[in-house]
Amino acid sequence: MQVEIHRQIGQRFSEIGQEWYGRAVEPPYRYKLTLTEAGLLFEAERAERAALHPDARPGAFQEELWKYDVAEFFIHSEKAGHYLEMNLSPNGAWWGCVFTAPREVKPGVDQLLRVEQAQGEATDSGWKASLLLPADVLRALEFDLSECHVAVCAVLEAPEYIYLTTANPCETQPDFHRPDLWPQPVMGSL
Repeated sequence: MQVEIHRQIGQRFSEIGQEWYGRAVEPPYRYKLTLTEAGLLFEAERAERAALHPDARPGAFQEELWKYDVAEFFIHSEKAGHYLEMNLSPNGAWWGCVFTAPREVKPGVDQLLRVEQAQGEATDSGWKASLLLPADVLRALEFDLSECHVAVCAVLEAPEYIYLTTANPCETQPDFHRPDLWPQPVMGSL
């Protein structure tokens, strides 16, 4: 599944309507990535109640968001030699980390990783969340999105868990940490 990165705010959402093993998911998970002068805006939503991390606070950093419902995206740069994982809770809490290889944390970058405008709204009928990864963080990580590989993912319906991804399918247990399966994004026009 191809990931489109828009160049203008307000473009349409993309959907993931199948989970890792190909079963249909209703309602679908919707997401959008938009590259602006300010940075990379990630928006996600689903018309379904979400299970929230009990310690997650809107706009705040929170570890282990993936144990509950969470929207995610990954960016990999072969040239830079690392990849980024960003998690966004339906209520706007976030977590991020940079890896040199699957699940091998890159030392010394945690202090530069930050987001702006992390927010969310979770109700009984659904949720919408967004965050802005600032342009200076993208530059510091040496991410030229036209040369990177990108995957958008979600872990939903906790504690039963379904796993959704734009990554190319493989016949393994769900594992989002597979840069070799992430497609190069389609960059929207200006």
